[in-house]
Amino acid sequence: MSRLLALILCGSLSAGCGGPKAFLLGGDAKRAEVGYGADPATTLPLAKAHCAAYERAPRLLQAQENIAYYECYKP
Repeated sequence: MSRLLALILCGSLSAGCGGPKAFLLGGDAKRAEVGYGADPATTLPLAKAHCAAYERAPRLLQAQENIAYYECYKP
């Protein structure tokens, strides 16, 4: 329920700020789930930053309607 509330809040905030921005839904050292509005390409910088915190790099596994799933792997 709190995840849904966070999605609604983020969506509302980003709607008035020049278009939807990507946001981290969840993740750990092995994965990242990034929400987005219109273009899945906007998720890559956020996935890179998340995976870099674990000294890893992102690899896109799947992009659904509004969530991109990344694997964080050791290059």
